[in-house]
Amino acid sequence: MRPGTSQYGTHRSGLFNLFRAYELVILRDFEKQLGGLYRGLKRKVALNIAAGGGKIKVGKDPLAFSLFRFLGLSLLLQDFRDSVFARTFMIIAWNLMARSANTFEICIQHMEWQEDALCIYFSQMKNDQFGERPRDPRHIYANPLCPEICGILALGMYWSCYAFEEGEIKLFPGNNQYERFRKILSRLVLLESVVEELERRSVDPESLGTHSMRKGASTFCASGSTSCPSSAAVHLRAGWTLNGVQDTYIRYESAGDMYVGRTVSGLPIDSPDFAILPPYFKNASPMLIQNALKVVFPNLPTHLTRIGEFGMASLVFHHDYLRKTLPATHPLFCSILFRSSKLYEELKAYVVCETPSSNSTMRATGVPAHVSILAKLQEMSDSWKKTLKRRMKT
Repeated sequence: MRPGTSQYGTHRSGLFNLFRAYELVILRDFEKQLGGLYRGLKRKVALNIAAGGGKIKVGKDPLAFSLFRFLGLSLLLQDFRDSVFARTFMIIAWNLMARSANTFEICIQHMEWQEDALCIYFSQMKNDQFGERPRDPRHIYANPLCPEICGILALGMYWSCYAFEEGEIKLFPGNNQYERFRKILSRLVLLESVVEELERRSVDPESLGTHSMRKGASTFCASGSTSCPSSAAVHLRAGWTLNGVQDTYIRYESAGDMYVGRTVSGLPIDSPDFAILPPYFKNASPMLIQNALKVVFPNLPTHLTRIGEFGMASLVFHHDYLRKTLPATHPLFCSILFRSSKLYEELKAYVVCETPSSNSTMRATGVPAHVSILAKLQEMSDSWKKTLKRRMKT
């Protein structure tokens, strides 16, 4: 198969880099001739593709949201501990729209909880090699409507199955986590149910990888609805370079990233449920939560206490779902929360998951105006239904 345009471009860049490495000056005539040859090769590639001799698509295909959900559920149903790691990484990477290197390098001290969202900071990225740009968080929201892809639930399960090592600073500790994830994914696509689903969708298993998740998340967020977040907010979330305008004309706004975070989590953008709050403990004693965290997540670093609280609340809220869905041999069932019915019942009494109201003790962030209008219409509809029922009884 002939090389594609991107391969020719890579070779061309490599040649220029070779000149720079040896501190040689590229002659203007040589550069001009090379540019002409490069344009000719690009034309040949285009003609070859037009004649049916090559792929019309460039790079990896974006991962469809429905397939992302399917893979999330498939990993959830596996009963080996590494699948918990792989699922957590996949969901976090999808929500962050981040490159695999950035996701694997997440440090636990760069994580915090603000209002109703998990915030993750990156100190250095491909488009910010020297870490000179402002430190702005990427917001990750819970999706209690789809527990198979809920980032907060995945994090709670991950911390239940993997103990905190003293002195460890990374969320995903280890030397070659990318290779570890790749091996787990290669095993997953060999499962009969996954093979059948991929064949039905005409998806090549080789096309599935970390970059397809990144492309899939950004595509879903930017084109999943006619009222999707702005392209600027999506670009900034994904860490794409906007030469000449980024941080000058196009700047990070927390509200924009919050909207992106809610959208990419899979919450229904055309429903009042888009504003749903994460499962949380309401009116619970701080001492109860503190003592429970010590046994559910032993050695949890102090600065992760708030995140751990919401992770534990998600585990309690989805307790019955996990009992029914997971195989009996799943490592999660070895954790204290699933071995002690007393602890579960005690915590369950305080866990709520609701859409924002005047009685809520938490504020929903990243909610656009049209969702607020939908929520008001839903309230009016519910009020009318109650009124009609009362009249029918009388």
